[in-house]
Amino acid sequence: MTGHSAQKTEELLITYARHLHTMATSEPVWMKAARAESANRFAAMGIPSPRLEAWKYTNLRELIEGAFVPVDSTPVASDVVAQIVSEFGLPKQEGRPSPVEVVIHNGQVAEIAGADVSGVKVVSLAHMLEEQPERLQEWLFALAKPTENGNETLVSLNNTLFTDGVFVEFLPNAVVEQPVHLVFCG
Repeated sequence: MTGHSAQKTEELLITYARHLHTMATSEPVWMKAARAESANRFAAMGIPSPRLEAWKYTNLRELIEGAFVPVDSTPVASDVVAQIVSEFGLPKQEGRPSPVEVVIHNGQVAEIAGADVSGVKVVSLAHMLEEQPERLQEWLFALAKPTENGNETLVSLNNTLFTDGVFVEFLPNAVVEQPVHLVFCG
């Protein structure tokens, strides 16, 4: 254990256990196994403490005290999404294609506007897991792999708990004239 007490780490995992069980019922076997491996790795490493060089300036008090709760997966109202895009979206330029606007609210993909652009595919990870889970298997957990030195213990926690994300694929030889703009809020 390289971080805070085993009790605090266990309390955090128990807090999310019901949430994890709900998520895992519809996931492919490989994803359940990867989440379990990540949970075990996090449990072994623990919540990092300031005694670790990489974490000495990071305040994790809210995580340690259990202030975080699983995200509310209630869909965001379309008028709220429209307001977010109007405030934080890219300006539209006359005579130019509109950008692909992706709104991520509390870690959940709320809306993808303009994703029907030729040459680019933008969908939520949740959608990809439903439609083509085999396409994610090779790289989903490989891109966020914790190191053996314990400095990336929160990567393991994230791998254990994430519920959604954005899948962006640029097709071979595609020329995409507009940006893919991700707006994170919540």
